Amino acid sequence: EVLIGLINGPAIGIAATTLGLMDFLVCSDSVIIFNPSQYCSRKKPNPLRETVPLVINTLKSTAMLLFGEPMSAQQALACGFVAHVFPKAQFAQKSAALVEKYSKLPRHSVLASRELIRGEKWRREMLSTHNEEYDVVRKLFLNEETMALVLGKFAKPKM
Repeated sequence: EVLIGLINGPAIGIAATTLGLMDFLVCSDSVIIFNPSQYCSRKKPNPLRETVPLVINTLKSTAMLLFGEPMSAQQALACGFVAHVFPKAQFAQKSAALVEKYSKLPRHSVLASRELIRGEKWRREMLSTHNEEYDVVRKLFLNEETMALVLGKFAKPKM
């Protein structure tokens, strides 16, 4: 199947990392894409590590993945990470119309093209990336310094 991501609000953390798995992204003008994983590790998360630098320029992907800089909807459009940005008030209507338009294309042709773009080789690479990063993240979360950083992020402020 073809995965079309419709983003109508902030994509933070895991939500941001899954965007790279979508075949096509559309977002509202209020979207912020933010990946805070650098606060607990230096390893970039799967699948953004593989997909984002392929889609957008290296400097923007480095700023986002290594240094935690958020990406606005307009920045995502400018660097080619999303295909369309619709005003929030019209997002549901315009994105539904776009999905409807694409759903009328010949299914076999769309799926054949998708297989050429993201076929078996791409899936093997993503699985390999996942396995590699699973091992790294597991080791990081066994580290006391990492756990202190994570727990500190979620600690309630003292009044």
